[in-house]
Amino acid sequence: PIGADGSITVYTQAATHAIVDLVGWWVPADGEVASAGRYVGVGPNRILDTRPDSRIAWNGDRPAPGSIVAVQVTGRGGVPVAGVAAVALNVTVTQSSGPGYVQVAPAASLVPGASSTANVNGAGQTVAAATIVPVDANGQVAVYVQAGAHLVIDVNGWFTDATGERTSSGLFVPRSTPTRELDTRPGG
Repeated sequence: PIGADGSITVYTQAATHAIVDLVGWWVPADGEVASAGRYVGVGPNRILDTRPDSRIAWNGDRPAPGSIVAVQVTGRGGVPVAGVAAVALNVTVTQSSGPGYVQVAPAASLVPGASSTANVNGAGQTVAAATIVPVDANGQVAVYVQAGAHLVIDVNGWFTDATGERTSSGLFVPRSTPTRELDTRPGG
């Protein structure tokens, strides 16, 4: 939750840089009836695995540095074909070739470097991160892989779009493009 002044506090146990990307926000329903923004939990269900021994929806080598991997989300892993505005994902980067990051965004509007979802510090690392990301008109998200790494993506739930059942439960408003709100690194 945000504070009364609209801010959050980021605490680190050790000296480090912090990066905060805004991907959406919750608004109270206050008795209003709405169709879009309701969360529906599923799984978790694996929808992508690029590792050779456990491949799911992948027919190639480890994603190369600078590559973009399109992932069909709707119609898979308990997510319906239509009526989906955004999805809750767990994204795991494993067997990285070096330091870098992966970025997840709607496939049609991915801008490499505009945000990061998971960061690795060196070769061979495994890092997982939870994210909520809007799907594009085709029900896809895209993953930009800065350094070569295998990807494992599990879907945990989805958010209804304007065609969903009208209810007074809370609303989620996804951003069409994540924005970086804080970056403490030099030049950030």
